[in-house]
Amino acid sequence: MEKLYKEFLLNKYELNTCTPEEYQLVMEWFLTAEGDVYLSAKIDEDLQSDSLVSPTNEQQAEVVFERIIQGLEPDRLIPVPGTPISRLAQNKWLKIAAVFAVCLSAGTIGYYLTGNPLVTYQTGYGKIRTVELPDHSLVTLNANSELRYRPNWNGNLSREVWLKGEAFFSVTHQKNHQKFFVHTSNKFNVEVLGTKFNVLDRQNQFQVVLNTGKIRLSSEKNNLKEAITMKPGQLIELKQAHQLQLKKVINTGQYSSWKNRILQFDQANLADISRILKDSYGLNLEISDSTLLKNHISGSVPMDNQDVLIEGISQLFHIRLIRDHNNIIIQH
Repeated sequence: MEKLYKEFLLNKYELNTCTPEEYQLVMEWFLTAEGDVYLSAKIDEDLQSDSLVSPTNEQQAEVVFERIIQGLEPDRLIPVPGTPISRLAQNKWLKIAAVFAVCLSAGTIGYYLTGNPLVTYQTGYGKIRTVELPDHSLVTLNANSELRYRPNWNGNLSREVWLKGEAFFSVTHQKNHQKFFVHTSNKFNVEVLGTKFNVLDRQNQFQVVLNTGKIRLSSEKNNLKEAITMKPGQLIELKQAHQLQLKKVINTGQYSSWKNRILQFDQANLADISRILKDSYGLNLEISDSTLLKNHISGSVPMDNQDVLIEGISQLFHIRLIRDHNNIIIQH
């Protein structure tokens, strides 16, 4: 795990502000040699602390341990009884539970024992929605996208949201310079310093376009060794073989034109169109003639109505598209 990101996660872990995904990363790291040394030292430190005024017996620890397990999501990393990991970690988990049992009365366990869920907004195919965050920042969600965040934002902690899909952010600057993070399913973290930008985070594509302000992009994966600070008018995207590409764009607005229900294309081909139709509308474009992929077009089409959108694409590419339920067929 990258050093800076590891310190970032451990700090969140100690403050009980980790998301389920971040919590799992921390748990996985605890099972490494480095994590084992760190965890053992922290547990011993806590157990010897004067703040732990009431002893906890093994039976109480086991009860709390079960509560912790029950509070986790089904796919959480939990040692299976009888496995090598379970045997090696059993005593350590009970020690953790013992510490948690004492902390529980003070309400410091956080998300996993209180059951405090994240606020979630989702959009269906062809739908766009604008969400106002607790700090009055605005997020416009593109079709087939999901945004999550905690319901109560503490002014002393970083503001954080989790995105799957595509969204345009207009982030408000806070007087105390409170940081704002966008975490994506592709394991990128976008640190915001009061700005407007577009994030595309689909299964096979990641892209950030900065309209105004400044953002810093980091990742614990994706071969990104150092954070990248972006300037207005820059685009960064994840290409094939997980290679990041940073370039200057003239018209940043075309990448977020969808929020005005218009799709703008600049030298796009049918493969690009196919991805948009699939991701935003759940439509499958069948491209049987590979020579058509050589054609590139520029222009714009309205996206309020799917039939009008399909007809607009037909005219731009000078081809005839026939819709059969969720399949789009090119007719020669």
